[in-house]
Amino acid sequence: MAETGEQIEVTSPDHFLAAMELTSGAVASVHLHDAEAAFPRTRLEIAGTAGDLALVSVAESDPWAAQLQIGRMALHLSRPGEPGWQEVPTGGVGNGLPTSAANVARLYAQLATDLRDGPRTAPDFSTALAVHRLVEQIP
Repeated sequence: MAETGEQIEVTSPDHFLAAMELTSGAVASVHLHDAEAAFPRTRLEIAGTAGDLALVSVAESDPWAAQLQIGRMALHLSRPGEPGWQEVPTGGVGNGLPTSAANVARLYAQLATDLRDGPRTAPDFSTALAVHRLVEQIP
């Protein structure tokens, strides 16, 4: 337990593995697991012919920030013929705020842009419904 250091016996699976072929013919694999001991605790990689993207959790002192939906994330890019990963700037909205408040600030900024300019990029009820329908498809 993060707050006390107490060890708790794991009694349920904390890994999810999936390999799939998408409707486009692309192959995808997913490995989700909790309780990662080292940083980054979360890493999402997308590999393509023109390069790779990695969305990586940033080390945080707040134990709640280890969660994907709360913690800060850094975006990295790797291209063939270039050395290593390069961090991609993602904007400064919410910088200097506590992690959970920064996420809300970024969402509000995205919503304000949507209302002002009309691109409709902020998640809404239809996004939530689509995610729930997708999750229902997992056997």
